[in-house]
Amino acid sequence: MPHIPDPSIQLLKSQLLDAIALYGLKLDEKRRTTAKASPAEFEERCYEWLLKKAPVAKTLTMATHVSKLTHPDAPTQASLIDTGLPAPAGYVATSSLPEPAIDFTGNAAALPVANLLRTVFDGKPLYQLLQEQDPRLPLLLGRNPVEARKVIEQLSAVRTEGAPVVSPVLKQVFWLTGEDATDDAQFHLLIPLTSSSLAQVQYERLKDRFSEEAKEARNAHEVGKPSELVDRRYPTIRSLRIGGAKPQNISALHKAREGELQMFCCAPPIWRSSDVRPILNRESIFAPRGIFRRRPGVTQALEGMAGYLRRRYLPANAETRKRVAGYVHQLVEELICLSVEYAVLPAGWSRDPACRLHPSQKLLLDPESRGSDEELAKIWRDGTWASDIGGWVSLLLVEHLRDAGIEVEEVHEGAFWARVIASGLLAYARGLPEPAVPQSAQQEAA
Repeated sequence: MPHIPDPSIQLLKSQLLDAIALYGLKLDEKRRTTAKASPAEFEERCYEWLLKKAPVAKTLTMATHVSKLTHPDAPTQASLIDTGLPAPAGYVATSSLPEPAIDFTGNAAALPVANLLRTVFDGKPLYQLLQEQDPRLPLLLGRNPVEARKVIEQLSAVRTEGAPVVSPVLKQVFWLTGEDATDDAQFHLLIPLTSSSLAQVQYERLKDRFSEEAKEARNAHEVGKPSELVDRRYPTIRSLRIGGAKPQNISALHKAREGELQMFCCAPPIWRSSDVRPILNRESIFAPRGIFRRRPGVTQALEGMAGYLRRRYLPANAETRKRVAGYVHQLVEELICLSVEYAVLPAGWSRDPACRLHPSQKLLLDPESRGSDEELAKIWRDGTWASDIGGWVSLLLVEHLRDAGIEVEEVHEGAFWARVIASGLLAYARGLPEPAVPQSAQQEAA
């Protein structure tokens, strides 16, 4: 009977040839079609490359931590930690990852072999299959058993631990292990290294912000359009470029990350009081350092609108009007959120003599106060309070845009934005319940 190839082996072989073509021969699918090589010729070229390049695997070192990520001029040191060790409670570490990505360092010319070793076959990377001595490898890594055994032996020569190095450009901590601090021999040198495996996880989670779906979600958010897409933003993330134009000199994964290292924000937390207190001895909530201007959402709306209108070529079309309207509606949402936050205070807190806010601002933050004050009730009924709030916020917006160098007419744009804000507040107010009239006021009316 003729020999029938195992379909699973054929599939793995096809994946292997595709990986060799991509990383080694630099042939993507389009170039392979253009080359017009027969399947037998293509397979021959792939195995010739593998046989030629497999010996350079001995120059590579597997690593989770790479010294050159701490400083590009540092001597190469690669450390492969035991990922089975538990991470300390409350800390994020490489050992927190269930399956950390393994990096490779060494000669940049061996980078294609490193990428081949990282290629996943049947759920496992090739280097792991080599470590486990997978019985399928002799059928994959050569045109015949003798050639396959040679390639397996050469690829398995990749190092798993580099020699420790000391350099002044690396972070160094001398830790006293004895009791005599004057004795240099009683100190142990600790050199913290950057985790490439942890950086890879962060990179993979953050790269979705450049996808078409992410752009569509951001556009829907900015214009206030309902969308089922999730708008993910990372305002505190910063990127550090290491290795310049040759990130392959750092490591294989660093090349895949396009030379960027995403950094966590280590700034101290911004303290915010969880207690909402009555606003006393203040003239306005819209002052430059007032509670409304300090809200992050307000700052985001003002800066976002200024940045958008500062564009050199901005067409006067429906899209521009939608974007601007989105920022204005964001300010309306911030006003409503502020009103909801202060609703936790006892009704009528703004009647305190020490509360010097304008009556319209009192109604925004304490709408229940209109139940015992006829003047406030009248302002509420005729909508004057919403018009006042809209005027203050639009003035704040106009002044911010002018400070940013954007010409805005207060009579036209400012008045229109004031009406839009007032309309949004009145729509919100219609959903509020009628205030309870105090018993004392009912007795006086009787």
